[in-house]
Amino acid sequence: MGYQSFDGVNGDSKSQKKLEKILLPDVLDGKSLLDVGCNEGFFCEAAIKRGAKKVVGIDFNAEIIDKAKNRVPEAEFINSSWYNLPNEKFDYIIFLSAIHYEENQKKLLDYMVSRLTPNGTLILECGVVLGADAIDWRLVQRHDGMLRFPSFRYLTEELLSRYAVRDVGRSVDQSGDPVPRYVFHCKPLQPTILLVGGASKSGKTVFSRLLSRQGIRTIHTDFLLGKLKREESYVHPISDFIRESLVENEVEMFVKKLTEGGRERDFCDMILRHVSKSDDMTVLEGYAFGQKEIVQTLTEMGSASGFRVVSAAL
Repeated sequence: MGYQSFDGVNGDSKSQKKLEKILLPDVLDGKSLLDVGCNEGFFCEAAIKRGAKKVVGIDFNAEIIDKAKNRVPEAEFINSSWYNLPNEKFDYIIFLSAIHYEENQKKLLDYMVSRLTPNGTLILECGVVLGADAIDWRLVQRHDGMLRFPSFRYLTEELLSRYAVRDVGRSVDQSGDPVPRYVFHCKPLQPTILLVGGASKSGKTVFSRLLSRQGIRTIHTDFLLGKLKREESYVHPISDFIRESLVENEVEMFVKKLTEGGRERDFCDMILRHVSKSDDMTVLEGYAFGQKEIVQTLTEMGSASGFRVVSAAL
C-alpha cells in the first residue's frame, strides 16, 4: 500500500477527499500544472482528466517517480529536489502535505513565485497551529519526527509575504495528524496602483497626502501635467497635446479635450511610465481619475503591464 489512493485501493492519504478540499478547478483546458512532491501522480492524473495541456510532477524519490510514470504516462515526471523546478512558468502549482519537511520554508515559497504565471495560483495545503496569534512557528512531534508548523499569521504574513493569499478552508483530516491542515490559494503579489480621483476640492489631494506620509509613493498628476508642459525636452506621443491643450489651473478643461479627442491611451501610457514595479503601491491622484473612460483605460493597460489597479473616487 502506498501513500496515495488509486482505483479504490486506499493508501495512507485520502487522495480523493483531498482533491475535493483543495478546490482545483474542474476545467483546466489549456492550463499548465506543476505538482511539487507529486508522489505517484494522483493529482497529475486528475489535472489531465480536467483538460490541462501540460502537467509536470516532481519528487525526490526515484522509485516513486517510476511508479508515477507507469500510472500517468500522459504527464511528465522528474526525479529531483523541489529546489530544481522546471525553468518555466505554470498556471497552477500544487504543494500538498509537504512544507513541514522543508527547513527554510520562506525560501522555498519565494522560489515558487518564479515558476508561476503572473495570474497563476499556488495551491498550498499544510498544517497550521491554531490558537497562536504570534508570528511564530512551533515544533510538533509527529510519527516521522519533530517538525515545524507555522501559526496562521506567520504563514500568511511572513512565509507567504510575496503572495496575495486566500484561505480556502480546512483540508481533509488524516490519521496521525497532530496539527489541522488548511488550504490556501496564493497568487503572486502584484504592485498596486491606487487611483484617487474626484472633482476639485473633493479632498482627494488631502487623502493622498495622508497616504504619502505613510511612505507610499504618491504622484499628483495635475502637478505632473504642469511640469511636463514646461519641460520642452520631454518627448512622448502626448507631449505636444499637453503643451497645446493644458491651460494653467484648468485641468478639468484639459481632461475634457483629452477624452473628446480620444487620447486616453496616450495619457495613460504617459502616466504608467512614471510608475515603478519596485514600489509595492503607488497612488495616482488627480481630476482625471474621476472620469470613467480614463479609469477603465488605465485599469486595462495597468493590468496588462502586471499591476493591480484599484480605483477610489472621492
